[in-house]
Amino acid sequence: MKKDETEAPHIMPGKQTDINGQNDLQMDKNVPQPFCSLSDDCLTNGLRVLLRQDGLFYPGRLTCILPPDIYGVLVDKERGNKPHILSREEVINEVIHDQQPATVSELSLGARVCAYWSSKMNYLHPGTVAGPDVEED
Repeated sequence: MKKDETEAPHIMPGKQTDINGQNDLQMDKNVPQPFCSLSDDCLTNGLRVLLRQDGLFYPGRLTCILPPDIYGVLVDKERGNKPHILSREEVINEVIHDQQPATVSELSLGARVCAYWSSKMNYLHPGTVAGPDVEED
């Protein structure tokens, strides 16, 4: 499968580290990094979010069922149109704010992103912005 390059990547907070825990990418300090974590005051009906499940992110909308304690996430293109019911703590821990850059040039080296691998899949894969591949002869 080839990565679908027509979709703009979604932004996730954090920094990239290799398997040894060492920071292998230098983040551009001049570019402000968006903060995608949710807090109690931003839990509003209709907010665009990404729901984390099994290492993947599903785009959807937050619904207020019994605020301030019970919320739901309506996942886009999911059959049945039933919300995933979550407590406030689960929403804060497992859901992030969906932010999309207008252009790829807005992304800095080392920024955490989510991207569609294929337009036929409804979920996004997490990743990190890296520099261009350079072939060595």
